[in-house]
Amino acid sequence: MPQLRAIILSQLLFLASISSAEDPIVEVVADGLTLPWAVAFLPDGGYLVTERAGRLLRLAADGRIAAEVAGVPEVLFQGQGGLMDLVLDPAFADNGRLYLSYARGTTRANTTTIHTARLEGDALVDGQDIFSTRPVKTTPSTTARAWLSCRTVRC
Repeated sequence: MPQLRAIILSQLLFLASISSAEDPIVEVVADGLTLPWAVAFLPDGGYLVTERAGRLLRLAADGRIAAEVAGVPEVLFQGQGGLMDLVLDPAFADNGRLYLSYARGTTRANTTTIHTARLEGDALVDGQDIFSTRPVKTTPSTTARAWLSCRTVRC
């Protein structure tokens, strides 16, 4: 019993230390986004932001929407699906390569897909799908039997 009391006391002290920590500072970086999902920080200080409805936006360092990037694959925007994660290649500054995850297909046959392309100016070029979940989902929903978290990990 004394061991249990010691564990409870240590947990209470831990919780007390958390509650006394300073509140986080929240800063609005950009306005005018619709269902933003992921952000990537560009070498020039700007940002790329995905919106679930299918837009990829380039934002200037001050948060202004500088451009809508062309060449984004057609996404299935329904339920939990849409244009989701975005990861820059480790050598992005040299090769412009990025990776997107998105819902692809129709309401009756859909899958989560990873797409890669190079960013040239305000357009994606040389794009190709490099991975899709299997089997393709065959129900009118984007919640999948074969679930692929839409967070892409950079290795």
